[in-house]
Amino acid sequence: MHTWGEDLQQGFLELGHKATLLALRDRSPEERRIEKKEKLRYWDNPATIQRIAESIRTSEPSLIIFLNSIGLHEQAHTALRKAAKGVPMVSWLADHVLDLPDGCLPNLDAVYSFDSASLPLLENFYQNTDAKLSHLPLAVNPARFRDRSIACEKRRAQLVFVGNHTPDRKQAIQNLRALGVKVSCYGPRAENGWQVWKRKHVKPAATSKLYGAHRAVLNMLQFPNTIHGVNLRAYEIPACGGIGTYPLTSDLPLSFEPQHEIIAYRDLPDLAAQIEALTPDRMKSLLHLSQNRVLSQHTYSHRASRFLTES
Repeated sequence: MHTWGEDLQQGFLELGHKATLLALRDRSPEERRIEKKEKLRYWDNPATIQRIAESIRTSEPSLIIFLNSIGLHEQAHTALRKAAKGVPMVSWLADHVLDLPDGCLPNLDAVYSFDSASLPLLENFYQNTDAKLSHLPLAVNPARFRDRSIACEKRRAQLVFVGNHTPDRKQAIQNLRALGVKVSCYGPRAENGWQVWKRKHVKPAATSKLYGAHRAVLNMLQFPNTIHGVNLRAYEIPACGGIGTYPLTSDLPLSFEPQHEIIAYRDLPDLAAQIEALTPDRMKSLLHLSQNRVLSQHTYSHRASRFLTES
């Protein structure tokens, strides 16, 4: 999640606020020693807690944001609250919450989730507190995903998928191909025969070019990480000048207007039919509206602004 944190940090900087990124995985020699000897990691490691607390104490922040933390262990919470001196501590979740981590307590001031399906569990967990629980969509960093697209009329007449080819994604791609839809694949474990270079991790600059060079971009839910939510790729695609697709989940209309800004599909046959009927004029309309939507409402500076407004 390092990139996610860096993008949110940039969002605060764009608004004129100083932001410091503290990573649990950036361990000190003492943290590594304790981890090896005591087999303690992250919030169970007193050296990690001490490092984070000292950073908070010296930087004197006005807001502390945890990424993907439902709550803190008691030892960490006590140390960080003392260091923070009353500063709000909130969290932003980018994965659907399936269960509660061991030792996790409902002790944050606010928890934001990208997926509304997580809210019932969070509401039950925080029911005896005054914590604010809310839906907060993900976003895009336009500086990382730049528009390098070509004219719609010159694009390759197929879908493209760029990302990790998990078994579920591979099966969906096979099913689409069986329906007559051509899909070009890039990323780890992609099945591209002798084209080994297509099976490697694709950096944002290359991803941007691929999105903007194809008819549309295949986007799928990744269970169980996403149930109703809208993933990062949905915002990155239009920022790059690509035509996005997404399952018609209940959270999708909170970010895009289905069929006007994004190709929303009920199932794979529905997606295949919509791709077959996709004309250059409709592509241009989808691109124009979706890109305007993302750049005006769904960047990390917009999310940073909401944190500042509500904290």
